[in-house]
Amino acid sequence: MPKAAVTHLLFIPSPQGYRLEERSGEAPEQGASVQVGEGGSFVVNRLGPSPYQADQRRCAYLVSAR
Repeated sequence: MPKAAVTHLLFIPSPQGYRLEERSGEAPEQGASVQVGEGGSFVVNRLGPSPYQADQRRCAYLVSAR
């Protein structure tokens, strides 16, 4: 049986509100820098469970690096 792909979520703030983005691999560590889109620099503020019910993925909650 093939191993399931590992993914995580990013909880990204914006002036329009928050959005979730799925990324492949393990979630980044707290304090890590993350690039989102073109020129969007963020820092992982905290790690937690996915906001989706019954979703076992980790979620990295980001804050602006500026």
